[in-house]
Amino acid sequence: MHKFLPAFANLQQRKLIVRNTCRLCEASTDSIAHLVFLCLVTMCILASVGLPSVPALQRNAIVHEGFACSSAKVSTFVLSFLLELESLANVPAPTMRVKDVKWFHPNGDVIKFNFDASFHTDSKSSISGVIARDSQGLIVAACSYPHLGVVDVFITEALAFKMVVSFTFDLGFRLVQFEGDSLSVIKKLNSAMPDKSIISPIIRDIKEASK
Repeated sequence: MHKFLPAFANLQQRKLIVRNTCRLCEASTDSIAHLVFLCLVTMCILASVGLPSVPALQRNAIVHEGFACSSAKVSTFVLSFLLELESLANVPAPTMRVKDVKWFHPNGDVIKFNFDASFHTDSKSSISGVIARDSQGLIVAACSYPHLGVVDVFITEALAFKMVVSFTFDLGFRLVQFEGDSLSVIKKLNSAMPDKSIISPIIRDIKEASK
């Protein structure tokens, strides 16, 4: 009714040269009012499915693809579609289990540093973020730092660890606890064996800074 749909009457008002005849019934002007309420094909569909109104289904396929479809086929499609909607209404909604992730307070004067990193494949860049909290859970420091020229997520996690170590010493904290989600980086830092992976220079820098 707002003349948004490309019925031929609307296209003519936009100065397009089209044959302004309904392709469904070939009996009247192809307007929205005709398609929805007055077209003989639409009226047959209304009568067969028992609905007060229904859009001119399959019109685009008939006009642009030469697809022939009778009112009986359209009404069958409408009825089957309604039955499908009714069956979906009886399907129970999916349940989601929310994992209860708890943050544990550090003991005494220890400051706990939680850190993580995000990686953007297209720009080969990442951003590391860290937040420091005391034994009462109060935030005592926080920062974020961008990294450019990063090739994969593995390096991103190592850079995040290096950043949090540097941030810790810049603030002057001595009793600290680090908590991150990169198990591979943590294992390499705890290992006495020399690392030979792509992040070996970063691991070496972190160990030197932690002495």
